[in-house]
Amino acid sequence: MTRMQEMSLDYHFTVEQEVGSSTYAFFGFNGTAGVWRIAALNEAGGWKDRTTVEDMDLAVRASLKGWKFLYLGSLKVFYFLSLSLSPEFVLGFRNAFRHTFIDPCSPKSKPCQIFAMTLLWNHRLFSFPQNVLASITIRVKNELPSTFKAYRYQQHRWSCGPANLFRKMVMEIVTNKRVTTWKKAHVIYSFFLVRKIVAHIVTFVFYCVVLPATVLVPEVEVPKWAAVYIPSVITILNAIGTPRSLHLLVFWILFENVMSLHRTKATFIGLLEAGRVNEWVVTEKLGDALKAKAGAKAPKRPRFKIGERIHLLELGTGLYLFFCGCYDVAFGKNHYFIYLFVQAIAFFIAGFGYIGTFVPNS
Repeated sequence: MTRMQEMSLDYHFTVEQEVGSSTYAFFGFNGTAGVWRIAALNEAGGWKDRTTVEDMDLAVRASLKGWKFLYLGSLKVFYFLSLSLSPEFVLGFRNAFRHTFIDPCSPKSKPCQIFAMTLLWNHRLFSFPQNVLASITIRVKNELPSTFKAYRYQQHRWSCGPANLFRKMVMEIVTNKRVTTWKKAHVIYSFFLVRKIVAHIVTFVFYCVVLPATVLVPEVEVPKWAAVYIPSVITILNAIGTPRSLHLLVFWILFENVMSLHRTKATFIGLLEAGRVNEWVVTEKLGDALKAKAGAKAPKRPRFKIGERIHLLELGTGLYLFFCGCYDVAFGKNHYFIYLFVQAIAFFIAGFGYIGTFVPNS
């Protein structure tokens, strides 16, 4: 499940964030990591708790005030050391630490990896005539939800929140006079409608409802370019940001179709402001908890409630797809049953809770 999440998130950061930053277009702010100017926060009206995506809410309001955002996929911090290292010293510690030191006085010199110890800052031990430009690359590890239950709650919030925010801000965006019409169209159409609303609904309704239903109604024929070719191109473009996981492309498609069920439901809840619109469940991330539990004595028979592992929506959708597949085997001519059976199996696997790590309540 982690690799599936990686493929989705890589597209989000590589395409939506980096491309939006390089073209100075709007892109949503991720609350995980970011630096804000106090003036931008104040002018945008500060943080608001009207939706479950307060970071995106603030980013949209700041963008409407004319502020621009910059995405840094790899952050480097540069600083000068009043040191000069002998070749013997560099050779001895080149592979020990990830500080990259470049001698600015010698343009032909190559960066070398050295060990940065506190001793290097002690000028009484070394006498060096040159300045050395040093840089350190900052990488922060982040943990993804490893249980299907936690991932469902997270996706509900990520799908319901933007839809609800769109409902509350669409007129504010339309009537804004500080940004261009092109930018308003980009925020409304590309950012909200296509990526946050239409993508979820079309994925589930077309591939899990309409396309299987055409098997039952043979008079309705879906052209191959609409059912196969265009979606295949879009899928490949979405997954190309994670080349090391391209062999999992088919599994990712099946998994995304399963999750589109929850995203569609959450999108409608956000648009209609239904009961769970402001539901905030903190995403459970296990970390080293499982390792700690592994060392302890496990109970003989772990107990779990049926609702913790059995998901009726997935099972119901899987039964519908399986029935359509059986009907296509008996009466169909388009061989849709190949896709319908495989997708039904994916829904059954999710419905019985065999995705991700399962931690029963004991």
